[in-house]
Amino acid sequence: MPAYSITEYEKLQDKQEVWLWNGIVPKGGAALLFAAQKIGKSFLALSLAEAVADDSVEHYLGQSIGIHGPVLYIQLDTPRGLWIKNYLKNVKSQKARDNIYIMDREMDDMPMPFDIRTRECQLWVKTEIERIKPVLVIIDTFRRMHRCKENDNDEMAIIYDTFVNLTNPAAMMILTHQAKNIQEGQEAKARGASSVAGAVDCLIHMTKKRLKFEARSDIEEELRIFQQDDGTFTTHDQVEQADELIDNLTTKGMKFKEIDTAVAERFGVSARTARRWRQKD
Repeated sequence: MPAYSITEYEKLQDKQEVWLWNGIVPKGGAALLFAAQKIGKSFLALSLAEAVADDSVEHYLGQSIGIHGPVLYIQLDTPRGLWIKNYLKNVKSQKARDNIYIMDREMDDMPMPFDIRTRECQLWVKTEIERIKPVLVIIDTFRRMHRCKENDNDEMAIIYDTFVNLTNPAAMMILTHQAKNIQEGQEAKARGASSVAGAVDCLIHMTKKRLKFEARSDIEEELRIFQQDDGTFTTHDQVEQADELIDNLTTKGMKFKEIDTAVAERFGVSARTARRWRQKD
């Protein structure tokens, strides 16, 4: 097929939704979510999956969901029992529970050792993608999907391209850890080769209180969030008032527990949530 003129090319997107998650994950595109260990990457990704899988949900963390449909969540990090008990129980929507599909390391037909570079592993993933036809594929975590050096740009580019080809036309969210040994004053970055970070449409740096974006869109660079007691995330729309109160009480020499209690009472949240607001990223 010949190349398109700009006039013809623009018509290819006529009446088609551009964004799966507005400004962050484009239709058929990819986002890389990275954070320090135990921050809640999987909880956030699973909450996004719930929003995409339930067509009655219009927004997630203040950004609209433009495309709904099945979600495939590939997680090779966590034992099945722990995944069900600590994570999947937080998916409340029955529509989402029927529309989110899980592939884990305890599946009987999973090729071992798992390495997405092999034909056998590619077929294992591709077969389920063709059966489910997801609009979003979540990969948790990227490091568990291969057995090569994660700092090798050439190898990582091949693995990333492999997943793009396998998941197309679905959008893809990749979860990975934050690089270690970041010096004070340096920007945090994703663990591993830079070729993956450079290829995705959006980089999402997650901390306890924030999502920071580098995206091919006009989305704001930062979104303040907090994790609720059930593990799910929501936006923190009273951040300035809460920070001011915390600063004032800290200056007065109040103990942390007393501060958390005061903040919880003022904003109608639990003491655990108040503690998260008080703690540094």
